[in-house]
Amino acid sequence: MSYIQRHLQTAVCEALNRFPVVFINGPRQAGKSTLVKHLVEAGLQATYLTFDDSTVFTAASNDPEGFLRSFAGPVVIDEVQLVPGVFRVLKLLVDEQRTNGRFLLTGSANVLALPGLSDALVGRMAVLTLYPLSAAETLGNGSPAVNGLFDQDLAPGSLAGEGVEPAVARATYPEISGAARAVTDAWFNGYMTTLLQRDVRQLAEIEKLSALPNILNVLAARAAGLLNDADSARDAKLNAMTYRRYRALLQQLFLIALVPPWFRNVGKRFVKSPKLYFTDTALLCHRLGVDFDGLANRNPGLFGRLVENFVATELLKQVSLLPDGTLHHFRTQDGKEVDFVVERRSGDLIGIEVKASASVSADDFAGLRVLKEAAGKDFRRGIVLYPGKNIVAFGTDMYAMPLSALWSRNMDVTTDKDVRFVSRLDGYVLRADYGERTRVRCLIARNTIDDYFHSNATEPQALAAIEKHWDIIWPLIRQKILDGRIEYIEHDSGPRIIAGRYQTIRQVTLTPQDFGFRDFRKP
Repeated sequence: MSYIQRHLQTAVCEALNRFPVVFINGPRQAGKSTLVKHLVEAGLQATYLTFDDSTVFTAASNDPEGFLRSFAGPVVIDEVQLVPGVFRVLKLLVDEQRTNGRFLLTGSANVLALPGLSDALVGRMAVLTLYPLSAAETLGNGSPAVNGLFDQDLAPGSLAGEGVEPAVARATYPEISGAARAVTDAWFNGYMTTLLQRDVRQLAEIEKLSALPNILNVLAARAAGLLNDADSARDAKLNAMTYRRYRALLQQLFLIALVPPWFRNVGKRFVKSPKLYFTDTALLCHRLGVDFDGLANRNPGLFGRLVENFVATELLKQVSLLPDGTLHHFRTQDGKEVDFVVERRSGDLIGIEVKASASVSADDFAGLRVLKEAAGKDFRRGIVLYPGKNIVAFGTDMYAMPLSALWSRNMDVTTDKDVRFVSRLDGYVLRADYGERTRVRCLIARNTIDDYFHSNATEPQALAAIEKHWDIIWPLIRQKILDGRIEYIEHDSGPRIIAGRYQTIRQVTLTPQDFGFRDFRKP
């Protein structure tokens, strides 16, 4: 199987430039080892080793400090959670010599949930999560589409894209991406055996290992619904405390995920329970004993729940790549709901409702209108995703969009490299096209040129410096756009209203923080 470019790779490389320790966690067999080996093969100067190797494991377990001190340069350690003693030693070594990119770690458990381990490296370690393949990754599309839902102009029209059934078949664990049902069933049986006999035993003292598959089945029947621990514990025939401990373990292993509720005013009558999803829809189908293909005709209700779960997994994967995004759901006490809310640190948010039938009506936007009222000026768009082919406007900031928009939408960022000095902005400006319809103004402030590329540069010198260092500057601009770090600037001539809508300029600005401690003025 050829290597599939993972969207997380850019974030890993950026984190290595900013932190001494980078930890990639995520479910077993999601592709963590493949990713770090690819980075080493692609030129990352580091020694690769894995605690899956019994000799390496024994050496590190017997003397964690001596083991780590034996490496002079950067080190990649796979399955680091197998030797928890290394975390305290990592803190010691980092405090002695704080060199960014010194340790790249992977693990199949959520380190943030392991008592004492993450505490040792607070402020010293970036934690990133690699989930199974996303649909966009399997198609070779290179960026999270969710940012485009915030920042790109949307216009009615058709959107060519792959349907949800083949997307579900491919957007799973790399080893079974696109495989037949018999193959995936056999693989998941072996996968669960490995988790129970190895990972669970290493992470926790579990008295009833045999209860975990049953709990997983109980949760599968409740996927895409509100979490109800009391009912689930009763169905699993466990006391509430034992059940919650086992359910937390399944989260720690990234088999399930909880999406928290969105609300700002605690006094408002909003539902405060999280919603439960499986992190892989193929695994969910396996636990339910159903085949996703053709399910829309056999069992439309279950098909709708599985489509919602699939959208949840795609959003989890995409939001995990954003520098400031969080995923929620919205529900009022009287039953008005929105399946997903994606919120940025600025407070801006979009609402996403999932519909499994091919037609959309104004009634499908009822929950989104309630969310819009609750969010006020922070509401950017309401979107109903459905298995059709057309983008249709349903009033101001409300759209119906094909489900395939999550994995097939054009997220390309291009430019004609026409860089000009603009005196009123005191900087150098170029234009970038984001998708088919969206233009972004890119500003490189003059003092940034002076500080990093050419001191006291004249206009020709600055333009020459930008050209010389284009391979450094353009990727930074492009990534800021794809990450959604776009400002909305009022037109220079003042407020502008076109077709009844307030118009602004989309802008990204390169600042000194984008270049870190690098100085490109030296020959």
